[in-house]
Amino acid sequence: MKNLNYFTLLGLSFEPVEEDEEKIKKAIEVKRAYWSSMINHPSKSFEAKLFLEKLPEIQKIMLGNKEERLKYVKEAKIQRDKILRDAKIRLSRTISVLSAKGYITYEEFESIVSRYPELGRSFVLAKTKIHLKEAPRKHSFVEPLLYKKIRVNLDILNITSLYNFLNMKNTATIVELQEANARIYEEIRRIGKKDMKATAKGELHGLCKIVFKTRSTKEEYDQILRKEKLNYIDEILDICAVKRVIYENEYSIIKEIIIEDGFLKEEAKDYILGYCIRNKVCLLVGEEINSKGYMEKNAEKNQVEATKNKADGYKYNEDFIEVTKDPLIYKQNKSNYTKAENRGKENTETQSYKHEVYDVLTKVGDRYIKVYWKNPTIPHYIEVWKKEGDIPMFRGDGQLIAKTKAMEVIDYQVENGKTYGYLIKVIYTKDNKEYETEGRTCFDTPKAPKNIDETNDYKEYTYNKNVSSSQSRNKGKNTFFERAKSFFQGWV
Repeated sequence: MKNLNYFTLLGLSFEPVEEDEEKIKKAIEVKRAYWSSMINHPSKSFEAKLFLEKLPEIQKIMLGNKEERLKYVKEAKIQRDKILRDAKIRLSRTISVLSAKGYITYEEFESIVSRYPELGRSFVLAKTKIHLKEAPRKHSFVEPLLYKKIRVNLDILNITSLYNFLNMKNTATIVELQEANARIYEEIRRIGKKDMKATAKGELHGLCKIVFKTRSTKEEYDQILRKEKLNYIDEILDICAVKRVIYENEYSIIKEIIIEDGFLKEEAKDYILGYCIRNKVCLLVGEEINSKGYMEKNAEKNQVEATKNKADGYKYNEDFIEVTKDPLIYKQNKSNYTKAENRGKENTETQSYKHEVYDVLTKVGDRYIKVYWKNPTIPHYIEVWKKEGDIPMFRGDGQLIAKTKAMEVIDYQVENGKTYGYLIKVIYTKDNKEYETEGRTCFDTPKAPKNIDETNDYKEYTYNKNVSSSQSRNKGKNTFFERAKSFFQGWV
């Protein structure tokens, strides 16, 4: 409450300064009514009670003491300038990320504007207009209903693709396919038979005219046929995912099966990762996962380290680009292994994880997600970043929902059925400099309980990955007061 500014709290103008006491009284009464209505709110009741207790002090300063009120004006300007300065830094980083693909779409621009209301639409436009561009639209002929229609008619004839229907190879040209389709049509007319199979052939003839109209539509259909081959992989993944986790050796074997079927290594990785995200399954492998959700590796750096240490008895896993030496130490809640330090000095990676939070878990209920963790040492404070439908990858990516010294945060600003990702970062100061840990992530989806008995039931998931940053140390106190205090300091 130390940094609470009454001009900001009441929504009053401080530039120019609002000096009309009638307007100030009206603003106070509006806030009093709002806080009174929030007394029984599950997440805002504590905040409302604190502000109601502050009302006498607010009235005394805002209505009876002009000098004290002017001090709050000065503080409000300082806070406003700091908020704008921080927002401009975050905006610059956001623009750098979004423009990396060569442009920023108008949909992304509108999202930026909504994320940075304090900067204003015109300011954001001035910073992004050189990047603004319509997103490239890829025409897709395969609408769900059209593709379903193709599949239904193929099943009637007991064939697997339109190529089988035309008795042609998938390497045939568009002209050859169109000629084959014309021959099929002539055959249908010549026979003149009216039954289920004849009807299916007629339907497929018309669908072939759409699919094999241009080279691009043919290529799109070919891509769908390739992905169709992977449907059986879901059966294997479903069995592996019964325990809610897929281990590294299982991942490696499944990936090799997909590659043997003619897919690229990256396509195999993407498919397995996509399955894990859709089905809330942990994927425990020793690779980093980037902001797009794909698994990548820093091959050059690790290849050098692997080559350097092969002669020294290190084990090198070419698939995961990981160098280890016995004895192996598995860091809990860590997405890869680190080597034991037998040379008398601690490397940066191990030191970073030594001070990192671990056992990041989630507990879900009706319209809430609880995120909690354990700390090895005492942190200066912890930031929790949130993102809907994705996982925050760095500080500033998404919405900051808490600055706390506690070991848990309960997020009530969620909707049942939607997935939310969280990034937990430990921030600390050393030698008058601020440092941050790599961060730990998790995600979950709240669902309404079917009955009262299920209200206390919950699911726990860990889904962890490394995010580039520096080190930290610290640990928090799990008290409601500390959480509330840090929360108010974070947004005022």
